[in-house]
Amino acid sequence: MIGQTEVSDATLSDPSGPVYPPGPEAARRAASYGAFVDLQTNGCEVCLTPIFNQGPMDTGVLECPLCEVVLEAEDEEAFYEQLDAIGTAAAAHDFSPNAVKCVSSDAETLVNDWAPENGFILAGFDLALWNWPDMPELEAPLRTALEAAFDGYPIVKGGYSI
Repeated sequence: MIGQTEVSDATLSDPSGPVYPPGPEAARRAASYGAFVDLQTNGCEVCLTPIFNQGPMDTGVLECPLCEVVLEAEDEEAFYEQLDAIGTAAAAHDFSPNAVKCVSSDAETLVNDWAPENGFILAGFDLALWNWPDMPELEAPLRTALEAAFDGYPIVKGGYSI
């Protein structure tokens, strides 16, 4: 499913691990979904560092649990600065009472104070599938291989990542 030759320019951001192009089987299975293999950003990024995936909390609104300021995605700078602060603390496994500062009030909070009911995903490994179509017949072989490689650890999908 994944090509064997590492590429360097198939992601939109600096990768956190090696990046590989889709293999011929992925291209064949995805043919009915359009020519994603023709896109420059179509790599499979193998993320080897802790990953914070805000997918489940992707509501476009963050509210400080102490000062109650509401940050909306439309205010991109503040919203993403706050999301980055939450993710950085979570990925560093810093769950102390002062792990996350509110970008508006400097209130010190817990990571989990920012998590909505459905939480977020924290993983030690990630496959980020840049522009791959969302289709079970393409994802199933990857999921099966990952489950076998990680001795049955739960494999979770969040956004474009497995």
